[in-house]
Amino acid sequence: MFGKLGFEADKLVDLNLRTGLSGDKAFLAKFNAGQSMAMSGTLSLNVGLTDAYNNRPPQGTKSNDVGLFTGLDVKFGAN
Repeated sequence: MFGKLGFEADKLVDLNLRTGLSGDKAFLAKFNAGQSMAMSGTLSLNVGLTDAYNNRPPQGTKSNDVGLFTGLDVKFGAN
C-alpha cells in the first residue's frame, strides 16, 4: 500500500561563546541546530532550532531567545 520513502539529510550544529571585553564576566552563547532533508531532486524540507543566551541582558529584555523554524527549498534549473 505504501512505498518506501527515503531521505538524504544534511545536519548543521553550531555553538558560539563570546565573552565581554570589560571584565564584568558577561557572555553571550548562541546555539544553532538544523537539518535539511532532500525529499526529491528538487524539493527539500528544512527544520531548525536557534537559541541565544545573554547572562547580562539590557534592562527590560529577556536573557534567552529561542526560535524554531521550518521551510521548504525548491531547486530550479539544472543541477
